[in-house]
Amino acid sequence: MTVNVAFEALEHDARLWEDVSSTLGTASGAVSGFTLGDDVLSIAATESGCSAAYERSRSHMQTLLGEGATETQVIATTLRQVKAAYEASDASAQAQFDGEWEPTK
Repeated sequence: MTVNVAFEALEHDARLWEDVSSTLGTASGAVSGFTLGDDVLSIAATESGCSAAYERSRSHMQTLLGEGATETQVIATTLRQVKAAYEASDASAQAQFDGEWEPTK
């Protein structure tokens, strides 16, 4: 594999992680709208704690999706930083990062 192929692979993988981040962010936004007020649930659901349990679950899912969007964007950014470091300081950067990342096959 040439260094140029590795650069292309880093950028390709960064785009994949960016797509995952975008999808998770969209899902987080969608889940934020899944709230249920007491007016759409029965009295029994409210009094038994079902509505509170639903809201805790919904909120937790929104948080996890949002955090996933953030972390996968960090991965994409880091891959691009590695690529830039390679490009900026040829031999020393190659020695520093050698073996740290292998493209998927």
